[in-house]
Amino acid sequence: MINTRKDSRCSLAIYSTHFTPDGGVWGVYVEGNAVIIPDEEVKNAYNVYFKRRFPETGKSESPPAIHKGEGAAWKFVKIIPSHIYYFDTRFFDEVRQEVPMSELK
Repeated sequence: MINTRKDSRCSLAIYSTHFTPDGGVWGVYVEGNAVIIPDEEVKNAYNVYFKRRFPETGKSESPPAIHKGEGAAWKFVKIIPSHIYYFDTRFFDEVRQEVPMSELK
């Protein structure tokens, strides 16, 4: 949390771990800024997470104190993308393709 406040730049990659016989790899790569979700948005973030993590229960819960306040042990973070790339070695070799951010708004 402290590092995020000093420098919010971050990146993430999501890719297939199923490799094809020809060694094809595909996925997305995102560059952006990590923002700690403010306390007033924590309940919504918690419920989105809870429903995805435990879809069979279908219930929403109030987040425990561990997620709220300055001394919270766990914080929810959202990433605001500045660049998004997709890659697929089956079609583009080793060159990633940038997604125009204007297409995402």
